[in-house]
Parts: sequence; C-alpha cells; structure tokens
Amino acid sequence: MPPLRHRVRSTNSPLSPKNNFSTTCPGSSSAKPISFADQPAKGVTGGGVVSGALHSFVLSAALELQGRYRVNVVSPTMVSDSVDEYAPLFPGLSAVPMDTLVGHYVDCIETEMTGQIIRAYG
Repeated sequence: MPPLRHRVRSTNSPLSPKNNFSTTCPGSSSAKPISFADQPAKGVTGGGVVSGALHSFVLSAALELQGRYRVNVVSPTMVSDSVDEYAPLFPGLSAVPMDTLVGHYVDCIETEMTGQIIRAYG
C-alpha cells in the first residue's frame, strides 16, 4: 500500500490499523469531538444525521464488501473557501483548507484503505 500523503484521522474500524490518529481537537488536552456527527449543536441536526449515517454505512459496508470493493468517506467540516458565507452554520468548528480536502479524496482513490472515515476537521 502506498503511503498516505496527508494525515488521516480515521475511526477504529475493524479494518483499520490499530494505531489510528486522534479524532479530538488538535492541540486540545481533552477528548472533545469536532464534528456534528460526534457533537450535537443547535440548528445542525440534519447535518449531524447525514454525517452519522455515512460514518456508520462505511464501517458496515466495508466489512460486507471486503475483498470486492473499498468503501471510505471523507467527512469534512466547513471548507476554508466558504468561511465568509457559511461560518455561522458551523459554530465552533475550524475550516479545512481545500487542498487538504482534495488530498484526502485522492488518498481514498490511490491507496488500498477501506472502512475509513477521514475526519477532515481543519
């Protein structure tokens, strides 16, 4: 498997390596979730439901399709290109640079990983 070009924050999927990166806020000493799939916020229920459903789907589908298909999801927060317009809809979340986000998608295509939730949280 080629090395990933970007740091990937993934879940503890049964198909993932044992030493996954943290899904907590960078630089934080507390284990604080940093997406609407992980942390509820007022006014973003729909986004949390969709993100949570995609996370669950990837974990289960990767197990069922193992050896036939690879299944991953890139789960971004707000993209930095849209901060001016959408920042109020992403309360307390950092923006992820577009080039970082694109790199995560490329890694999903160019590597053999499966069952991964790429948490691109800025």
